[in-house]
Amino acid sequence: MLAFIFGILAIGSSAIKVSEEPESAVPNGYKLFTFPAFIDNWSYNGAFFNLRYYINTNYWNATLPGPIFFYCGGNGAIEAYMSNTGYIDSLAQQMQAIVVYAEHRYFGSSLPFGNISFTPAGHAKYLSPHQAIADFAYLITSLEAAYDQAPVIVWGGGYGGMLAAWMRLTYSNLVRGAIASSAPVLAFNGTVDPNAFNAFVTSVYASQVPECPAIIAVAFDNLRSLYGNETAYERLTEIFQPCSPIQSIQDVVNLSIWLQNAFVALSIFNYPYPTSVIYPIPSNPVAQACEMVKYANADDFWETIEVAASVGVLYYNMTGLNVCANLNNLYANSNFGIESGWSYITCSTLNMPMGSSKATSMFGDLPWDQVDINNACLTAWNTTPEINYASQWYGASNNPGQTWQYASNIVFSNGGLDPWQVGSVTKTFGDATVAAFVVDGAASMMDLMSPNPNDPPQLSAARATEKIAIQYWLYGLGKINSSLN
Repeated sequence: MLAFIFGILAIGSSAIKVSEEPESAVPNGYKLFTFPAFIDNWSYNGAFFNLRYYINTNYWNATLPGPIFFYCGGNGAIEAYMSNTGYIDSLAQQMQAIVVYAEHRYFGSSLPFGNISFTPAGHAKYLSPHQAIADFAYLITSLEAAYDQAPVIVWGGGYGGMLAAWMRLTYSNLVRGAIASSAPVLAFNGTVDPNAFNAFVTSVYASQVPECPAIIAVAFDNLRSLYGNETAYERLTEIFQPCSPIQSIQDVVNLSIWLQNAFVALSIFNYPYPTSVIYPIPSNPVAQACEMVKYANADDFWETIEVAASVGVLYYNMTGLNVCANLNNLYANSNFGIESGWSYITCSTLNMPMGSSKATSMFGDLPWDQVDINNACLTAWNTTPEINYASQWYGASNNPGQTWQYASNIVFSNGGLDPWQVGSVTKTFGDATVAAFVVDGAASMMDLMSPNPNDPPQLSAARATEKIAIQYWLYGLGKINSSLN
């Protein structure tokens, strides 16, 4: 029943909502523009939409000319990325670079069909990674013409990191190099163990408080035992305070998905300082979550569920501003507004297997089932995933060397605490022409965040490696070394 939740999350009737634009602050110095992008980059029928991008030229030295740092927007409104990638701005000042943040089509306000971009479902068919990076390629061509053919370095984190790496593979004539942070370019059918991600999430919790995953596992077992138990619905409504009362099995299923997403997200954004990538969360959130659950009596059925629910509040509503829990929208009132677009992508092009095994995961037995995925996608979008999309367009293999040994000028950075490393490139290839490293103690995309006194020791070395790589790609200076010791 729940096998499909990892790839699609909140699939269903809510998947056709267009989320409101977030309120993330835009850093000083940036100006907003739009670029006329083809609705279909492969038909050239003259139909355009406005693709949003921000640009900051305050640091640029036109006499070099300095480079263009181009951030590939991912599955969220572009402002959210701008607020959480301060290192790019910092390095741009040092290297006298222009900084551009480009929004991904179908996210934020870059909607090809406005408020009907996801209804009817046929309007979403132009949403794909290859369409997105083609948009970026056209925009880069325009920027190079406007700024003295300044060389371009692309950046990205998470899905945006995947796009950055694929841009370097696909448009090497336009892009000198790519910094791909927490980029799971190998997390596809045949290239990843579907249970590895949630096993890694569990290990992150265990590293904080060894007994923590066991309590969480009991809580999820207890919660799922209530499927169909109508006598428990009132109590669940009282504990979780959903926006609509719990009244059906599906409501309890959605509640489980909502709660599991909270535990996963806290492990991804497990920074040693407060952040608000999607929702505002405290520093060291996994440790805080474990402190909340570790004293629970595992034999007390409702107590285990109550402490797990408190972790949901820690993630979704630390500020206390939300009056209820929206179980049908995992990104309600968030900074990203990423519900509809990501649902469609996982149902069409990026089929990323993600399940769970009771032997390794605190979330229990939730096997990946492609049939379940296909059926859910047909219901939501009248389409099924192209399971070989990534390998056909960009290359994917159980042996990363088969794909990446022929690439060049890419740095794959990974956090030692980041579950996405299970599907990322973690080995250097080709005498560091494709360099990769794992930063001990770092969470997802942490290298892109503004430097912080609480950063783990290796993070400074990781950022230095990225800077040296960029200098080498641009000017032939220095030597890339992916060792952080």
